[in-house]
Amino acid sequence: MAYGVGKGLSSASNKVNPARSPNVDKSLNAIDDFLGSGYKKDYAPNGSVILKSADGTKQLRFDIDNFHGDPKGPHINVETFEPKYPGSPRNNKITNEHIYPKN
Repeated sequence: MAYGVGKGLSSASNKVNPARSPNVDKSLNAIDDFLGSGYKKDYAPNGSVILKSADGTKQLRFDIDNFHGDPKGPHINVETFEPKYPGSPRNNKITNEHIYPKN
């Protein structure tokens, strides 16, 4: 399923949901801005959600269940990639930043 600005995660009607926290809308807009239009939703083998940019150079991995036991708890991995070589369908991970949501 592809997502993008004003679609999918942010709001099917492209309008702010008054029942939803403004922070949720800010977060969804930040996801749209980071990944760009046409990003895809996928799942890791453990069931964690992964959102991947259409060109494969960026992704967000939601390690909410903290399956690997990070001592700081559940987190979101913000990752960037570049092709192994020009034209390669395979990528090397360049960055992997962690965001720890407040409980």
